[in-house]
Amino acid sequence: MKKETGKGFVKRWLKTFGLVQFAEAPVKNYLEALPFPESRDFELCEFLFVRLPTLFPAQPSEAFLKTAEAYARFCFAFWQSRNAFIPFPQDYAEFLRRALLGEISLLDGSVCAIAEIAGETNKDGACGFNTFAYHDTETLCESARLARSGQYEAFLTATGLAKYREFELSLCSSKEFSRDWATLKALYPDYKALGTRSVLHRSPILERGWSRGMGEKFDTEESRFRAAFNLFCWKYYLWGMDLLNDSPLLMKPSVNTTPFGTQIFIPAYMSYDARRDFNHAKISKLHRAKGIRRQGTALLSARASAKSLAAKARKSHEEGRQKGLRGQKLLDFVAGKIGRPEIDERTLRRLLKES
Repeated sequence: MKKETGKGFVKRWLKTFGLVQFAEAPVKNYLEALPFPESRDFELCEFLFVRLPTLFPAQPSEAFLKTAEAYARFCFAFWQSRNAFIPFPQDYAEFLRRALLGEISLLDGSVCAIAEIAGETNKDGACGFNTFAYHDTETLCESARLARSGQYEAFLTATGLAKYREFELSLCSSKEFSRDWATLKALYPDYKALGTRSVLHRSPILERGWSRGMGEKFDTEESRFRAAFNLFCWKYYLWGMDLLNDSPLLMKPSVNTTPFGTQIFIPAYMSYDARRDFNHAKISKLHRAKGIRRQGTALLSARASAKSLAAKARKSHEEGRQKGLRGQKLLDFVAGKIGRPEIDERTLRRLLKES
């Protein structure tokens, strides 16, 4: 890893964050405006731009530089969004901050592993197949704000929304639903105390349907109510109950960005028409926010050919240098060797850079 001073480090990361300088008020305002803000966000950013540069030794070790780089990347993750990167990047940043402050050894196995994995990035922020830098954070944050308030209508067509509204109307007018809910409230009168933000949420379903968690417990009054409530939510396709309005929260067809991709959920009560129910232009825009390259058989073939040509150009370039060629003569030699004598200098230099 290239040696760097604290001054150079902070200058580079200010540019990455899109900041001219670190100023408390605008940074706090920006962080608080993001979806799902946390109080520790500012403190972690302040450490990155104010304290960390002063901790750089005169001759920083590779372990220090890798840890500082990884710390900055985790801060950059929550600076952009909370829902598209590794969950709780702040936790990773806090752990690495302890190492940078000397509370944990920089050579600790976990510190080294995290710094190594997170530090293997290119100039565009790519980290393995994933990335620390989104190309369209505005679309990503807007999606997170809509998801937080359950407003997925932007991803539905009029047809898809009408299907949802039909079931919502049927549910709200169902006498069976009202009877079941009244039974549950009588079973556990203190049910409102189990809710958060005026919503009583059913137990979450894990990522894969066959991994169901720990199962239900029936050893306390609360756990028995929880089990009955989960069954109630399954019966009516609910994600919970609105405690303020005493009304059901029907599962919506929805689109969400996760750390591993874009998730499209189609409730089982809804018939599905691939062309008419979802606004695929908006879904594509959200998915492309990560900077995914276009794919397809023809594109894959073209990229494979370009990669092969770049490797051939690099080999020819090394051969030409061994022959003592320099400047334009070297470029002409490479162009001839790869069978592209008409290639312009800019394209050839890009090929050599990519190889």
